[in-house]
Amino acid sequence: MQARACLDLKLERFGMEIGLAEKDAAAMAVADQFRRLDPTAAPAPQTAPNEEKRFSKRAVHGLLAKPVAATETSVAQAQEESGCFLKIFPPAEAGDGLKIAIKDIFRFDDHYPTAGLAHAPDDLGLPPSPLIARLRAAGGHIAATTKLSAWCYLPLELNDDVDPPRNPLGEGLLLGGSSSGSAAAVASGAVQVALGSDTGGSIRIPAALSGVYGFKPSKGAIPERGAVPLGDTQDTIGLLANYPSVLRSVFEVLTTLPEDGSTLPRPVAGIPDGLFSQASPQAQFGRDRLTKALRGLGIEHRAVAELDLERMNAAAGLITGYEAARFHGPRMAQHPDQYPDSVRRRLTVGLAVSDPVYGIAQANRSACLGRVRRDIFTGCGWILAPVVNRHGLKVSEMGEGGGPQAIGRLSLELLSLNRWVNLLGLPAISIPIPVNEAVPAAVQIVGAPGSDRALLTLACALDAALRQSPGQS
Repeated sequence: MQARACLDLKLERFGMEIGLAEKDAAAMAVADQFRRLDPTAAPAPQTAPNEEKRFSKRAVHGLLAKPVAATETSVAQAQEESGCFLKIFPPAEAGDGLKIAIKDIFRFDDHYPTAGLAHAPDDLGLPPSPLIARLRAAGGHIAATTKLSAWCYLPLELNDDVDPPRNPLGEGLLLGGSSSGSAAAVASGAVQVALGSDTGGSIRIPAALSGVYGFKPSKGAIPERGAVPLGDTQDTIGLLANYPSVLRSVFEVLTTLPEDGSTLPRPVAGIPDGLFSQASPQAQFGRDRLTKALRGLGIEHRAVAELDLERMNAAAGLITGYEAARFHGPRMAQHPDQYPDSVRRRLTVGLAVSDPVYGIAQANRSACLGRVRRDIFTGCGWILAPVVNRHGLKVSEMGEGGGPQAIGRLSLELLSLNRWVNLLGLPAISIPIPVNEAVPAAVQIVGAPGSDRALLTLACALDAALRQSPGQS
């Protein structure tokens, strides 16, 4: 027992090093200790629902043909103001439906994704993504591809090869990443919905910082085939929009989750002990507004067991580091020019993670999921959690010139509240909550695996309640 506790402590410390993306002697020393350990059996990786499940065009035909809400800004105007797009496609014709932006990680038609680089790498071996065809079959129009941080490996909008997008909410406001362009495209009003990916908060973080809804589904609920991977265990394709009703419609077009008719989640929201203790007054006010709106829907809230965030963040960092390094390592050796310093540092640390360490991290993942199921989801249908602790973050937080230490600290801060959701494969939605400031507060609601439809339905009901009157903070 004492030895296992020691292992967990080392695992946590090494995970923190990976989160900071710093290759230093301490991290490498810990990696060397783990390399000498006997392998620990890991559970089988999380598997996605059958992607080959029949996709019925009849079922979704026209579902996106009539936009729920008209956009307020043209694509060209949004590009001028926020610089969120990489490639703009011909404008929609009369009668076209929902206007959609795509994070530039998907292969479709004759388009090969840049993955945040200056030019698209041509040897990633990606098959065409089925998602774009599904969106079009349902009446959607693909308006543009969006900017992102290189290889999706930074929760910030920084990019060495292209000018980063700007937050439409105000000059100098941090936007976050890696789905930064998708968030800006939605926040600007140029599109009704955008596709993104979320491995440790990459949809929910920019959604929270730009005042839009960000939905990370259950692991595998939307097929990942044809998208540039970061880490298979935690990669999740998701959506951003200004209205949860749009998220719900688009999710139905894309998901492979069966409609199993399972029992609705318990009408209780759990707030883990201490989770909001470091949150800004605005975030705490947002939590209070959200719990009031939940009560109006017949959903009570109560304190529940504390989440072991240190353990889960360590495991999440190790797993992503290991998996990203195995995918990118050989390529980085052949094409070092395609890997900015910030990504190269992280991948170098990931290459030091041995198979036994990866196995321990996977075992921790399984144990943490079991604990959350037992301690929280047996009595609660939902978990309320902050997305970011500090309100109205500034670009200046990244420091003069975006130095690696400042970027590492800020990245770890943003990831620390979100990676646990990906580690456990849970669905979550970041909800913007109006306050009397330019930047809304944001709280995420997290559901049990597979509760995606119920979560989106709840978000739709909450949206109506939260928009009725502006908040007072």
